[in-house]
Amino acid sequence: MLNYNQWVCDQEYRKNIAKKLDFNFCDTGFNVVKNYGGGSSFDGTKFNNQATKMDVLNRWQNFIDDPEYRQMFNSEIMEYSQKIFGSIKGTEALKS
Repeated sequence: MLNYNQWVCDQEYRKNIAKKLDFNFCDTGFNVVKNYGGGSSFDGTKFNNQATKMDVLNRWQNFIDDPEYRQMFNSEIMEYSQKIFGSIKGTEALKS
């Protein structure tokens, strides 16, 4: 299992994953947004070669007022989120 949030924020985490997979670590391409499929579903290719400027950890906030989205966040999901990702500022607003 990979923790996407940690992978995005922590180069050492990415290095450790590469080591566990017996890959040579290289962050070349980390800032590239591939054009395949139109790039990012949120930003297209607008941030190509500067992908770290995309606010990927806060995209969930785009759906905070969507009732279907909000209904997914029961106490069990919130508990798993806390265990996997730790505290994420603002997610307390999703609690039912």
